[in-house]
Amino acid sequence: IHKIEKMTGRKTRKVPEFMKKQVELLMDMLMFETGLFLTEFPQVYNQEFAYPLDYQCYGFHNLEDFCFHGLQGSAEMDLDGFSWKLVPVGYKRSSMSGQPTEIPPDVKQNIKKLLSENPFGLSGPSFQRRYESCFGQLNLRQWRCKDFVELCCLVP
Repeated sequence: IHKIEKMTGRKTRKVPEFMKKQVELLMDMLMFETGLFLTEFPQVYNQEFAYPLDYQCYGFHNLEDFCFHGLQGSAEMDLDGFSWKLVPVGYKRSSMSGQPTEIPPDVKQNIKKLLSENPFGLSGPSFQRRYESCFGQLNLRQWRCKDFVELCCLVP
């Protein structure tokens, strides 16, 4: 089988048990009890075990593919806002994490003010540029919004 794999260039897409155990050790650490963002996973793995996480050598296309399909039974994936996290098996998200975050009153007021100043409306990107020039930059992810239009929909 190994000769066939070498000749065809295909890999088995099987993660060695020692690597699964290492990931389980990471997930058992107190600092990662609520998960580890995928963007940080390769760096943390390299720091803890002193060698890079080379998922491509096992035949996985990208990090998400490796975590979803290669680490089954050792860790699970959880979507936190707009980012994937690697979490311990059986991880239970707190009941509040799925709830929309409350938009601060000053942000609501600023949006309402811009809407009243532009009675014929603005396009989404124009509205965002105008908001940022008048009131400053907004971090949409902290309110779990993918874009400015979604944020405006949360303002009654």
